[in-house]
Amino acid sequence: MSPLLVKARAGSAIVEVTPESAGWTHVGFAAHRLAAGEQLTLETGRRELCLVVLTGTVTVQAGGQTWEAIGNRQSVFEDVSPYAVYVPLETTVGITAVSNAEVALCSAPATTHRPARLIDPQSMTRSVRGKGANTRYVCDILPQTAEADGLLVVEVVTPSGHSSSYPPHKHDSDNIPLESSLEETYYHRLN
Repeated sequence: MSPLLVKARAGSAIVEVTPESAGWTHVGFAAHRLAAGEQLTLETGRRELCLVVLTGTVTVQAGGQTWEAIGNRQSVFEDVSPYAVYVPLETTVGITAVSNAEVALCSAPATTHRPARLIDPQSMTRSVRGKGANTRYVCDILPQTAEADGLLVVEVVTPSGHSSSYPPHKHDSDNIPLESSLEETYYHRLN
């Protein structure tokens, strides 16, 4: 198994974690930095993808659809939900930065063909979890109730000095309701 900590790099590809590089079977994650006018094209293959516009504005083409100039944040710490796009398996995705932008690419294996779709910020549920020093603010981007084979995507803002995962837990075995087997990646940004 690879190290559990993968540090950000300079350049366009900020970070990339594949099932192969992590020694897993399911979850993949990448974050890319794009200058205005820069393009990124990729194939989903046998995976589904949730593209999250972290900062800036991008145009996304996928599944015969185009979403022009989506993105509404200059910082991930702004108190607004991001724009996102769900992209099914076997689909070409084109991302063009309208302004300087950062995008997250969350992926998992898929077998179901679904249409690509915009996930509008207004459709995302925002909630507060925990209390006291365990309070954190959660935005469900692609919740477990959404149409997807095995991908769940959330964004969490944890105030300074707070814990973001309480009570301590693990996901090593399928023993519902005590524990569920699942793979997780966390992409941390510090302010």
